[in-house]
Amino acid sequence: MLSPSFDNKTTEYKLDISSNITSLRILAIPENENAKVEITGNDDLKTGSNQINISVTAQNGTTKRNYKIIVYKRNEDEQAKFEKEQEEQKDKLQEAYNTKKTSANTNETNISVQSREERSRNYLIILGIIILSIIVVLGVIYAIKTKFSRQ
Repeated sequence: MLSPSFDNKTTEYKLDISSNITSLRILAIPENENAKVEITGNDDLKTGSNQINISVTAQNGTTKRNYKIIVYKRNEDEQAKFEKEQEEQKDKLQEAYNTKKTSANTNETNISVQSREERSRNYLIILGIIILSIIVVLGVIYAIKTKFSRQ
């Protein structure tokens, strides 16, 4: 990845590449379509440091801006180390993802269990209210019958 990200005011950049890359295809589009862009040094890249020059000449033919990309091509050992580090990073990310996923599933399970417990409690409360209502109704009926039977 180009570092820093491209900004037309920044004229020097760095880029690390794989050991098996021999050339870079660079797409440099000038802001003014009549400006001229010339790129050199992007072919036959060697192991180690390489310099790519991009020269942009304005439409008037005299105003120029030169950009430089220092490209570091890894050797075989560096490439192997880089790939190992990338694989380790990928494994760590996968592990973190799996941990988060497992944690989310555990939370869902806890929510389900909690919901079942709450439902059971709610059913018992409702059942208690119904029984209490029946007792009250029976008490009222008993009181009414007792009152009428005395008369």
